[in-house]
Amino acid sequence: CDADNNLTLYKKINNLNNDEDYVIVDRCAGTGNLEKFLTDEELSHCILNTIVYAEKTTLKGLYEGRVKAILPSDETTDDEGCMPAGDALSEGFNKELADTIEEARKEAESRGKKLVVIGLENPPYAEPQSESTRGGKTQKGSYENYITKEMKKEVKGKATVDLANKFIWSGFKYFFDYYVVYSPVKYFKSSFTNYFVYHFFFHFILIPLSFLSLFF
Repeated sequence: CDADNNLTLYKKINNLNNDEDYVIVDRCAGTGNLEKFLTDEELSHCILNTIVYAEKTTLKGLYEGRVKAILPSDETTDDEGCMPAGDALSEGFNKELADTIEEARKEAESRGKKLVVIGLENPPYAEPQSESTRGGKTQKGSYENYITKEMKKEVKGKATVDLANKFIWSGFKYFFDYYVVYSPVKYFKSSFTNYFVYHFFFHFILIPLSFLSLFF
């Protein structure tokens, strides 16, 4: 999964024309492991986010001035070193991300181009009755938040409990035209995933986490 292969993937899933521009959004970038495979040109289209302040300082050290934006803009932290404004399930974050994408859209339109929004993420995940994420940190309020409440209006059952499902659902619902997801194999088999594959005409690509082990 080197940079050239990534660029080929993005061109295939977007079928980019001369009158199209794009942004790549990673709402759970952590310290930027997925982004290290991108070219400088691809990075210049990226909007990155993390909830952990220490991770944001790493992102800024690696990518500040090279990417379009690093969120959240409000770096106020709680007692655990997390930034509430960077909680991708919160209403405030979703508004800031929507505003950031809209700025990029207006800039693209000023050049006569249509903006295509690509999600590139390895979303955090938690099993029902568990608050742990892959990083070992607690996702506070992961069951009662803006995205969960909105998701429950359209999706029923246990799918609304799983943290990764909330990222996948909200990404398609509010932001992404195309979505590349690095995730556990079980998401290939879930009826929730099949719903998106069917309804979004294969604009949804899942890559198992075992694939990442080849590079980390």
